[in-house]
Amino acid sequence: MLAATRLSGSLINTFLAYQTAVAPDTKNNTSSQIKGEDISSPIIRSSIKPCIVYDKNFFFSGEAHDDSGIEKLFINGEAIDIRPGKHVFFNHFLKLNEGENTVTVRAIDAEGNEAALFPVVIEKKPLNYLIRKPGLPFPCSR
Repeated sequence: MLAATRLSGSLINTFLAYQTAVAPDTKNNTSSQIKGEDISSPIIRSSIKPCIVYDKNFFFSGEAHDDSGIEKLFINGEAIDIRPGKHVFFNHFLKLNEGENTVTVRAIDAEGNEAALFPVVIEKKPLNYLIRKPGLPFPCSR
């Protein structure tokens, strides 16, 4: 299960880091710890927040981290060209359509575990929405 938390305006997906098992050693002495397989999902942080914009271009950045290494990163289902590693930083430029645009970010680590940010809705309004029409007050006037 993924747990989502809002910290400093960033969405972070986290999961239990490592599984450990205790087993006796071959000489029947006290037990030794055996590191289990990596079951942890990557951690993703991003600057993206739900908002209303008037420009068709939208830029955001973020990072993904996993101790086994981030292998793949997807934005809106498209694979992003990254250099695999424990810490992957990304910047992305989107062309927005009029109305609501849903942005998804998903990362997959070297062990196949994956995590995704909750989808974020960016609403693109036409530029003429800001232009004052004759006879109407300015949006901020009293």
